[in-house]
Amino acid sequence: MNGKKICPVCKKETDAKIVDVCTTAYKYVMDKIKEEHPEWVEKDGACPKCVECYKKL
Repeated sequence: MNGKKICPVCKKETDAKIVDVCTTAYKYVMDKIKEEHPEWVEKDGACPKCVECYKKL
């Protein structure tokens, strides 16, 4: 495994460890993502760019 993961929100490749950290660090942001992407599964996480975007909402 190359340590990369596709962000389930924006579909861009990012570091797998960062996606996992963002999932646990920003629970409230993850709830906002789920509102706009109901098919999204929280355990899949999101890339830092998506987390920052939703954090600003």
